[in-house]
Amino acid sequence: VLDGRAECASAAAVDAGACVAGGGRAGVARAALSFLAGGADAEKSLRCLPTFLIVGAQKAATGSLSDWLSRHPALRRGDGPAAHRREVHYFDQLPGNGSDAAALEATWRDYLRSFPAVSRDEARAGVATFEKSPSYARFPDALALARHLVPGVHLVVVLRDPVDRAYSA
Repeated sequence: VLDGRAECASAAAVDAGACVAGGGRAGVARAALSFLAGGADAEKSLRCLPTFLIVGAQKAATGSLSDWLSRHPALRRGDGPAAHRREVHYFDQLPGNGSDAAALEATWRDYLRSFPAVSRDEARAGVATFEKSPSYARFPDALALARHLVPGVHLVVVLRDPVDRAYSA
């Protein structure tokens, strides 16, 4: 595990912005040792948890904000499945709302793979990842689950006047 300060952290310290070699919580220590030793995992093999989530109302320009931010050289956007290419939708579509440990473990690596791989140098330089899933704002359980699994994650909430929104839809 490599956090923003480029130091090794324990599996319990995996939080917002932490970069994980090997793509999951299982085997984190082994992957971190391989990474720090400069093993085969060293080049573009880290997946970083999001530093912030963009949530909000439909037609409130969350997509535009996400596109603008993804152009910044120090930011990487997570992408979802083909149906929602620019939206990850992990916390609102997790089976059992995160209460099933087996489902959580099975999907955690998939969640990390939603984010672009970064190199050790990029992680040390402070590259941050983010995701945009506006629907998280409609599901309080999704936001609570995000806060539970990635405690330090920040929220960027985009709102819009409902009357203006109704006319643009």
